[in-house]
Amino acid sequence: MSGCGFVPIGSWSDAADLVAVISFPAVVAAVIVGAWQIIAQLKGSRREAAFEVFLDFTERFRAVAELRRTLNSRFDAKDKSVNAEAIFNFYSQYWILQINQWEMFRAGLLPLDIYANWLCYTHDNIVGAFALHYFETAAKTKTLSSKEAFEEIAKRRMLRAQPEARSFFEALAQLPHAWSPSCGFAIFEDPDFETRREKIRELLRAQRKQYRRSKVWKLD
Repeated sequence: MSGCGFVPIGSWSDAADLVAVISFPAVVAAVIVGAWQIIAQLKGSRREAAFEVFLDFTERFRAVAELRRTLNSRFDAKDKSVNAEAIFNFYSQYWILQINQWEMFRAGLLPLDIYANWLCYTHDNIVGAFALHYFETAAKTKTLSSKEAFEEIAKRRMLRAQPEARSFFEALAQLPHAWSPSCGFAIFEDPDFETRREKIRELLRAQRKQYRRSKVWKLD
């Protein structure tokens, strides 16, 4: 298996569709209901609400990162249950988190600078700096890059009914990025990182102006 080889889109779609038939309605419900339940449950000042949102997302990101490490360890240990369904489940959870974070920023409950820092990592994922390997059969393995997951799982499934969120993440994907398949984890030494983060801040400032004019900011 090539280190940079990606699973063909058609093959991945066939595998993921089997899972999506069952899981997609629940995933969409989790994205929408989860985000707005946080808003409904938060009481008190916007500052207190923002702090609770920050803590919630920090813990959820830790859990998603741990799931990724577990999948990698299980794959390295030749655990054949690390299949297309397991990888689809991971990327679904990752993108539920991303969409929920966007919802909270849109609602004015996530500070711009904090969200910009988090989006630098999201930008890395969208461009394709990361990948997960899985077993197609007992003897054959495949790879799904985070870029392909953005296209096939996030955009085509989870963001299908949320055009505003999809537009936001597509705009993020268009920002310049220095990564290429030969970079590997040298991405974390990106010499243009500060410039890229400022571009993300500019995107957020422009979006925030639009969101402030919308009813979603009127939470009281």
